[in-house]
Amino acid sequence: MASVEIRAIAAATILVLLATSLTSNALTCGQVSSNIAPCMAYARSGQGSPSAGCCSGVKAVNSMTKAGRF
Repeated sequence: MASVEIRAIAAATILVLLATSLTSNALTCGQVSSNIAPCMAYARSGQGSPSAGCCSGVKAVNSMTKAGRF
């Protein structure tokens, strides 16, 4: 019986550790907002081309999401 309890505790500990590591790599709304803020003028008007700041912000968000994948 003790062996089953130890296994259950070990499994629960592993799940908590995995959940913690997964959530710590998540992007925040603030990170996304600040990176895509230069795109708002283009998104609102739909005219012209996105600014260099917009393009670099989208690239930054893209690289952050790739870094967080397992």
